Amino acid sequence: MGSEMCIRDRWLANKEAVLDYMEIFINKLETTYGEENANEFIKKLKDISILLEVKYDKEAGKKIKNIKKEIEEKLEEIEDNKIFLESLTKEKRKLTREIGNIDETINNKEMLQNEYDKRNEKLPLEEKIFSIRILSKLMEEERTKKIERIEKINELMNPQKFVEYKRNLESKQEIIKVLDTVDLEKDIEELKLQLQKIFLKCFEHKMKTTETKQEMAKMIYEFRYYTMLPYNYEKLIREVDKLKGTIESIERALLKKSHDMKIVEKFSKQEDVDYELLKHIFSTRSINLEEIYVKLTKEKENYYIQIFDGESFEDKIQIQEPDKINKKDLYIRLNKKVKAFY
Repeated sequence: MGSEMCIRDRWLANKEAVLDYMEIFINKLETTYGEENANEFIKKLKDISILLEVKYDKEAGKKIKNIKKEIEEKLEEIEDNKIFLESLTKEKRKLTREIGNIDETINNKEMLQNEYDKRNEKLPLEEKIFSIRILSKLMEEERTKKIERIEKINELMNPQKFVEYKRNLESKQEIIKVLDTVDLEKDIEELKLQLQKIFLKCFEHKMKTTETKQEMAKMIYEFRYYTMLPYNYEKLIREVDKLKGTIESIERALLKKSHDMKIVEKFSKQEDVDYELLKHIFSTRSINLEEIYVKLTKEKENYYIQIFDGESFEDKIQIQEPDKINKKDLYIRLNKKVKAFY
């Protein structure tokens, strides 16, 4: 946590602008959740980010689609290596001639004046070049860009650099392939669901590698917070049908490991009953889980679990399938309020 704060502080102070924060983020994910989970999470995060940009920012959406088109055109262009190299050679010769013309014009007052007049004739009043000195500076900048392009062409004519260039284009194409969507809303919803599933996989991975009581208790808090976040305008994450099975599985695993580490009290020898009695700690809105008390009561044939936040009553929930409860297997007594956490 300390190193994360340090990175954040340096970024806020803008003292290390050259740092690749995306790379740091990815490395942190790989270290915490494993390379496969991290890569899968980043892939889906990129996909949904692109689609959301297209949905909510029309101008940005157009730009992204234009980038996609340019990448596809470049890949098509380099498909035939011989034709591609010929086109690069022609472009390099053209640029070399243009650089020569710029040099000649800048060093000839008459030619520079003619260029000044010629350019200003075509420009609207607000865009006219103010002086020959400014034109000379503009032409120097144009010359620099052409030289940079020649250097890029020289790189592409190098077989090793060409392969690298092609791979880079293919990598970019893979990222924006998500734009081939037919139904934008449907794909965004599907990606949102997949992102939750990958996050849950990441959480499970971290839980399995957690070794200290402090970190384990923290994970219970984090998981409760996560599952209580809104999934949409109608449901919380824990209420999404396609996630309920995975969420329950993780809650059971959290409880089992918390019992073993003496963090959460065990209420029954029966695993299913123990979960039924304790699962509500993951949905309580109490701020301090260590102050949660639980009381098991029986009314006629039904069992109820009562939740208390310290001395304050919070909720009363009927236990489903009461026949499963075997009093001999219980570690708590009926009608006795007990702490859920050690």
